[in-house]
Amino acid sequence: MDPLALGMLFVGIPLLLLSVGAVVMGMYVLIRLATRGPARPAPPSTGSVWLVQHEESGRILGVLASSQEAHEFLEEAGQYYPAGVILCCVPVGYRFNRRTGFAVYGPGAP
Repeated sequence: MDPLALGMLFVGIPLLLLSVGAVVMGMYVLIRLATRGPARPAPPSTGSVWLVQHEESGRILGVLASSQEAHEFLEEAGQYYPAGVILCCVPVGYRFNRRTGFAVYGPGAP
């Protein structure tokens, strides 16, 4: 076999394989970008919730978003629970892992 043809064989085949690999990888990246789906919504802002509890048993009677709603509910629930009801504000945190889409809610979460 001619040395020039042999050299082209050893150089040409790896170059061909590299170019085919580059085309396949490029197509894979384009397909992944095209099928990603809609953008994820922004995480909700952290805040707090208001809990209305039965004072004796500690049972939660209501979870409300605002202080005004909580006080109105407290007055109404107080009629049905003569032993008393209490009101407390609890901070609610949020943690979101963009990679897995896992979300955690709880006090102290950033």
